[in-house]
Amino acid sequence: PVFFFFCVCFDLRENRRKMDKENERLKAEILELKDEIRKKDASIEIRKEDRNELIKQVSQLREQVDGLEDKAARLIEENERLNKALSEVRSSSPHTKAEPAQTAHVPGEAAKHTRFQQKYNLPPTEYPITYFVCAYIRKRDRGNLYVTPNYLLFVPSWGAPFTLALKELVTISPVTGHEHSLEIGHKSGTMYLFRALVNRVETEKVIKGQSALAGNPFPA
Repeated sequence: PVFFFFCVCFDLRENRRKMDKENERLKAEILELKDEIRKKDASIEIRKEDRNELIKQVSQLREQVDGLEDKAARLIEENERLNKALSEVRSSSPHTKAEPAQTAHVPGEAAKHTRFQQKYNLPPTEYPITYFVCAYIRKRDRGNLYVTPNYLLFVPSWGAPFTLALKELVTISPVTGHEHSLEIGHKSGTMYLFRALVNRVETEKVIKGQSALAGNPFPA
């Protein structure tokens, strides 16, 4: 019995020693986890600060965008008002009546026409008959809409110009509710909207007249 008692005590002490060792290991592991949690918390706080700063910057940018949109709206209104006033002045002048242009070169303009053809990759038959300042609404580009003997050429203030063959136009019509806008339909099905035209009626008349001369007449 005495030997058995000593054996039991030894086992208990050994188990206690193992438990103490395991307990120390667990305590160390808990301390490591707590330290990792503190680091994560600090990282979260930094991210919160970054997020708050980004939210602040986004809010400021939105305010700037709103301000720019308001300014753009005021400029569009002012432009429409000026267009209307200029349209009234031009329509009252006997020198602004638009007639279909003839496809004959003006003497002495050959060099200028050649540069125009090369710059916009046009055939040798093309030269600027007239042009209209307007905005191409699909990309909100402002620029010049040139009329040549066989093409419409839009040259934006920035970006690439594009041409429309007069023979390939299927519709030329005003836009309801937009006095200074003109919508042009292409045989491909694409619709081209030009806005902020000083004199939409004159522009439409010139394009239809030149289109007729190019072999694609439209109803008057």
